[in-house]
Amino acid sequence: MDNEIAQAVDTAIKYCQENNIMAEYLKKHETEVHSMLMRELSIRYIFDSKYNEGLEVGYKNIAKKMIKANKSDHEIHEMTELSFNIIRKLRELYT
Repeated sequence: MDNEIAQAVDTAIKYCQENNIMAEYLKKHETEVHSMLMRELSIRYIFDSKYNEGLEVGYKNIAKKMIKANKSDHEIHEMTELSFNIIRKLRELYT
């Protein structure tokens, strides 16, 4: 993922330089800007990944409670947006 982020940062810096957006500043401080953007975007990527993992865990916990309350797969899907495949696997574990 870092390679994709680095390519995006390089592309953004190049675009700015070619379109005279902070071109002088980037000419002098390109390395610093690149490092700062890499750090910021990497932190955001990690945060978003952890946030999404937490959501999935939460939705699975809700689905588990709904399974125990004899709710249908459709009801669970509507509430959690989990795929029917995941709901079936959870149902196998908790029934």
